[in-house]
Amino acid sequence: MEVKASDNSQPERTILINMIKSSYLLGRLAEKWDGSFFKNPWSNLIGDWCITYFKKYKKSPKKSIRKVFESWAANPQRDKETIYSVESFLSGLLQEAKTSNPINREFLVDLTDSYCNRVRLQRLSESIERKLDSDQQKEAESLVRQ
Repeated sequence: MEVKASDNSQPERTILINMIKSSYLLGRLAEKWDGSFFKNPWSNLIGDWCITYFKKYKKSPKKSIRKVFESWAANPQRDKETIYSVESFLSGLLQEAKTSNPINREFLVDLTDSYCNRVRLQRLSESIERKLDSDQQKEAESLVRQ
């Protein structure tokens, strides 16, 4: 059996695909969503769309995510490169969603909580490291206490 190297973006993609597809997951995330659960900024953007859609319509966007994207992309202040990048990312997710197997929803909630906590810890670690690199030990210590 061949073992492949771990793809660190896979949990993020799995969670995001299921945010597009699962009202249950969105219901569990809506109150704690802070717009920065993910490492990838496009993931956070699409996650925001899903949460906003859920709060308004009480269900996941599913195929309507395309319309949400089109509405976002219609803003004349958006540059074409960003629109293309987000569209490409979203298209990849939707293609992957077509072939993905269903996941136990409680497992998915646990995966999401664990992944988001890991991202928060990594960001905290990076902030502490920046403070220490700048000889700001007191500020680094205050980040630990928060």
